Amino acid sequence: MVCVAPRTETEKGIARIWREVLKRPEIGVNENFFEIGGKSLHAARIFARIEKQFGKTLPLATLFKSSTIEALASQIDTKTASVNSISRIDGMQTRGELPPLFCVPGGASDNIVFRELSTQLRADQPFYGLQAAGLDATDIDSELVEIEQIAESFIREIREVQPRGPYFLAGHCFGGLLMYEVAQILLAQGEQIGFLGLIDSVVGDSLPTDMKVGLRDKLSYHWSLMRKRTWYGNLVTIAERAIGYRDAKESRRRLHESFSRIGELHRRYKVKPYPGHLTLLMAADSFFTSRPDRDPRLFWKAMALGGASVIHVSGDHATMLQEPHVGDLAKKISTCLALARTGNAVVA
Repeated sequence: MVCVAPRTETEKGIARIWREVLKRPEIGVNENFFEIGGKSLHAARIFARIEKQFGKTLPLATLFKSSTIEALASQIDTKTASVNSISRIDGMQTRGELPPLFCVPGGASDNIVFRELSTQLRADQPFYGLQAAGLDATDIDSELVEIEQIAESFIREIREVQPRGPYFLAGHCFGGLLMYEVAQILLAQGEQIGFLGLIDSVVGDSLPTDMKVGLRDKLSYHWSLMRKRTWYGNLVTIAERAIGYRDAKESRRRLHESFSRIGELHRRYKVKPYPGHLTLLMAADSFFTSRPDRDPRLFWKAMALGGASVIHVSGDHATMLQEPHVGDLAKKISTCLALARTGNAVVA
């Protein structure tokens, strides 16, 4: 590929940001963000700087359709106020004849966190990300809606892609709770759920008090992580977080608002038993494992009237979606989906 140099002022500004964040001396405006090593963490820093420099707020998932400097610059130059909607759907892998997998990211997150997972599944496995407005660290002008309304909006998006079931659903963290409600509504509508996977999902304020891990256990876990790293490794970790903190003051404000909205949604939602089978994909590296008797991720087992499978995945709550651990998650989800298509479930 012949690399094309930036031409417009917008392209030059974006190219400078990309070079600094990706630590590359030159980047052509026609080079793909993901093909040159871009990750979701890079994207968050890049979009924070874009907002600061250009005054434009774009979802991180914009990179799926505008993954070059040229395309992103066009988005910035032509971006107009969009009609506010409850949700959106991003087709991250649309090829293949298999039933699609629909997935919801965690709170204050974005569909871009599933990019690596979508590429590690079978080449003929369609993958769609669902995103609720205001829960991805972006501002919203409307009032906060209930989880049930978000789920109804997700279902409208899902039916545009797949009009009838059986449906294959998954959600990470708070996204698991949203997909749980989606599945409840679809079942009430007479549809079939082929698979419902909760990826390291915690219910939150709906939990009984004896299933909450205390601060002491959390601090002990983080201290054990620091002891495993070298002094240089700890220094690098602190430096990376400091840089991210410096780059994203406005993003931090919206993150705080998103978490506040999520907390309110937790408090207002009453978890009801699920008549089908649940698959719990739990991060093996977690402070919850220090107190298995209090692990809140296991709360779902009591809710699953059709039984629940517990599958441990390498990595922690965040890194299970990233290299090198995402391969383990993709392999285990692929196995679950293959069995689910035959009408069976993983027993664990």
